[in-house]
Amino acid sequence: MRAARLVLCALLLPWLGEAPRATGHGAWYPPPERRPERSPTPGDGPGPESGPGSGGPETPGPGSGPPLAPPSSGGPAVLPPGRGGPGAGGPVTTRGGGRKRRGATAIDGWESWWEYNKDPYLRGRARSSVPTGDRAFLRRDGARLAVGRFARPTDDDVRGEVVPALVRALSVDDAEILDSATIALGRVAEPDIGGVARTLREQLASRHATVRQSGLLALGILGDRASAPILWGVMSDTSAGRSALGGEVTAVERAFAAFALGFACGPEMVPQIVRLVERTRDDDVEVVAGAVLSLGLVREAATTTIPVLAALLDDRRIDRRIRSQVPIALARLGDDAAALVPRLLDLATDRRQDDDLRRSSVIALGRLASIEDAEVVAALRKVVRKESDAPLRRFSLVALGRILARAPHDDAGKRIHDLLQLELADPSYRTDVAWTALALGVGAHGLDPTSELRARAAKGLVSAFRSTRSPSDVGALAIAIGLAEDRDAGPLLLDRFAETRDAALRARLAVGLGLVGHHGAAAALTEAMLDERDAALRIELATGLRLLGDAAAGERLVETMRTAPTFAVAAAAGRALGQVGDRTAVAPLVALLDDREQKEPVRAFAAVALGLIAEKGDEPWNAPLSVDSNYLVGLQVQRAVLDIY
Repeated sequence: MRAARLVLCALLLPWLGEAPRATGHGAWYPPPERRPERSPTPGDGPGPESGPGSGGPETPGPGSGPPLAPPSSGGPAVLPPGRGGPGAGGPVTTRGGGRKRRGATAIDGWESWWEYNKDPYLRGRARSSVPTGDRAFLRRDGARLAVGRFARPTDDDVRGEVVPALVRALSVDDAEILDSATIALGRVAEPDIGGVARTLREQLASRHATVRQSGLLALGILGDRASAPILWGVMSDTSAGRSALGGEVTAVERAFAAFALGFACGPEMVPQIVRLVERTRDDDVEVVAGAVLSLGLVREAATTTIPVLAALLDDRRIDRRIRSQVPIALARLGDDAAALVPRLLDLATDRRQDDDLRRSSVIALGRLASIEDAEVVAALRKVVRKESDAPLRRFSLVALGRILARAPHDDAGKRIHDLLQLELADPSYRTDVAWTALALGVGAHGLDPTSELRARAAKGLVSAFRSTRSPSDVGALAIAIGLAEDRDAGPLLLDRFAETRDAALRARLAVGLGLVGHHGAAAALTEAMLDERDAALRIELATGLRLLGDAAAGERLVETMRTAPTFAVAAAAGRALGQVGDRTAVAPLVALLDDREQKEPVRAFAAVALGLIAEKGDEPWNAPLSVDSNYLVGLQVQRAVLDIY
């Protein structure tokens, strides 16, 4: 997700292609949420000439606002006003350092699901599997290739170099730098570092709207419970909250505070959040939806929260967008919410219910149902085969994969495995093949590495990969093979990478190669990343290299940032560096950030890269909100939060 910046780059040049630099936020807010048109005969999807993330047509649905047109002046986009939405409260804006999940992708395509759910498979594994040191391996041509291994920044690096540099950056008055440094500071610092929380609170009074929004989120990311009352005050629009923001609180800022509060508050504040949810109902939909989702992040208070959320499931008086977030919040509370599986199953299979509520209920079943819940498995299978609502079918496939991943042994998982293999070989809907592949990959990933069922899943995926021609489906199969960690498939993926010129497919193959650990691909990925002009592809190539443990390209990416001829090149290099850089990149990035002779976007992306490299967790800060989210709901602040890189 900007990387520090609220959707902040949300059109970070639709994936960082060449584009004129925008003033204000540096980029526009992404297109409005789309609800795919219900049709028993979905379209054919992307063809052989599809570009990165291209998909079928999108149809605005109930609850979608009017399109957000890019401002002609290059300034911030303003959300359209609407009942309960944040539009009247001010703009949701984005800056050049932000994360945009493949701007050209149809929101209902598999690529969007992967962008919102990939972090546990990528960042966490990359960080845990590559300790400090060096190694070498043989290339396919017999040459010996040295690979520099990742060395995470140490606590001393963060406290002594990264945090002070980000704090210094907050002394400027450039909104791009302020946004990026604010979010980066929240994601790298621990709450016990003296002065950081106070510094972030100072950003709440900034004259820049995006910096105030970034400051609210950064306080949540920091995890400083002492700041929770401030976030509560902003969310509730109290006099203390208004004072913290300089005298006025917009609906957008209230919604950002609601999301931030889930990361910063303890169980002692949950009753207050509950009261806000019960009091406001249809007013300020984005604020209440954010509060509901925040309740799902405070697992220590599950026994208090679950009865409240259960009551909201059946409350038809509340806005459908709020109600559709309730199953998601319940799912994140874990086993304590498993008793509600029968009710969630009823909602998921009831065609009289709102589409988004049904989709969210299916997502929740994937997290809460057990492999022994035969009724759930049967119902999800029926949805996959019979339902006309494509997102409902596809989320059901993923839910089956999630349940399979928790199978304690092969016999328990065989039924779901065979169901998914059958759908892959003989799909009920041809346009769902990519989703079936991902579901099978997700399921295989959770099984024991020595599992025969996992090997069978990988074999089926490789067979489909060999026979499939659609670039979009091949890309999904490459990711799925990577999730199944079929190391023997590495040469097959590399051969396809060398053959194709399709940028989107090469991006997916690069990640697949990283996931299977095919070290023979490092040279090809490095060469492509340093020469590739497609920014989206460059970032995926860097991701593949990071999964392989190759940090050798970091130094050249720093130089690319320093000498970048355009904003787009600097942005692409900075984000790629955030994926492939390690502690050796800290010093040159700090130098770039401190260099007042550098262009502001370059300095902003230096802060972005520092935040990515030195992040205190194994996954991006917003992964708890991003993974298994119902991103199709028309909540614009939610999308903004999810899209921060």
